[in-house]
Amino acid sequence: MNWEREYHVLTQAIREAGAEAARLATDGFQTYTKPDDSPVTSADHAVNEILHNRLLNAFPDDGWLSEETPDTAARLEKTRVWVIDPIDGTKAFIRREPEYCVSVALVEHGNPIVAAIYNPSTDELYSAVRGSGLRLNDQPVAQDSCDAPHPLTVALSPWELHIGRFKSVEAY
Repeated sequence: MNWEREYHVLTQAIREAGAEAARLATDGFQTYTKPDDSPVTSADHAVNEILHNRLLNAFPDDGWLSEETPDTAARLEKTRVWVIDPIDGTKAFIRREPEYCVSVALVEHGNPIVAAIYNPSTDELYSAVRGSGLRLNDQPVAQDSCDAPHPLTVALSPWELHIGRFKSVEAY
């Protein structure tokens, strides 16, 4: 199946949402505490609204599951569901560290078919369409890129290192 329309709408929406996050990171935002004691910002909500408007206006029959939107049972009746983390790395965003991103995937019958992660601080948009491989800023990423002469880089937040979440990669 061809999901190029979904890919095109997603990449435009995620770039627009990322630009708004970057603007708010510079201009200012409000920070709140959710019932689970995790932080959320007015930027999370603004990014969520942009994505919601762009994606569901283009695909009104799809469902919606976002970290910043109350979930409803209606989503469970949908064949396709957009899964969103408007600002993945809210704590980094609050500290104005360039380690946050906008994360979006479209799941159909429980299988991801289109996904993207955008870091507006570095203008890096990683995306994939089921069966078409990985793209970086709309260019295919070579499958053999892991054989490149330079070492791979894994970015972890200080908190993740502190709690030992990724002990298996710390030695490298």
